Amino acid sequence: MSQSASASSKKHSGPKRNPDTHRAIIDAAEHLLGAEGYLSFSLEKVALRAGVGKQTIYKWWGSKPALVLEVFHDRLLPPVRQYNGEVPYQKFIKSTLLEFGKHLTRRDYNQAVICLLAEMHANPKLSELSRTSVFIPRLKYIHEGLDLAIKRGDILPDIDPNIVTDELYGAIWYQVMIRQEPVTTKFVGTLVDQVLAGIGAR
Repeated sequence: MSQSASASSKKHSGPKRNPDTHRAIIDAAEHLLGAEGYLSFSLEKVALRAGVGKQTIYKWWGSKPALVLEVFHDRLLPPVRQYNGEVPYQKFIKSTLLEFGKHLTRRDYNQAVICLLAEMHANPKLSELSRTSVFIPRLKYIHEGLDLAIKRGDILPDIDPNIVTDELYGAIWYQVMIRQEPVTTKFVGTLVDQVLAGIGAR
């Protein structure tokens, strides 16, 4: 499934980038997020590892969170799995949430998330870009899947899609980011069974 338009295409209209240099910077940033985490992440370290001047990074991205957002969007985000109705929704959402949990437990992924969540509260421009390039498109597909599950009869009508999404996906976020515990098949199965027990039509 295709992703939304690249975050980088929305952010940058400045000097033309050299593709090899751009790739080296993105590679370096992705590596450092996983190896050292966000608190130790710096543009100086990215520049050193990529073999470029720090001013090149500032010229193309302007800030650390802008670079992290591009790495997150273009490298770390998994494709959105769209529900097509070919299997029961309960089976689909269990496999989807398990896959999401595995991504969220990756150090590079969750460290990028920590960066973006922190910066979104202080930077309205970054917050809007993160919402439009990452979160809103993915919520759209999740809600479309719930609509199809209702049409199939797997879920009762008149649910609040935002609340159901929060119950399912929010529990995964809490398990990994707050409890710092793994997302297991048993955890996902119990979560889905309990949430859908209140809204399932069968």
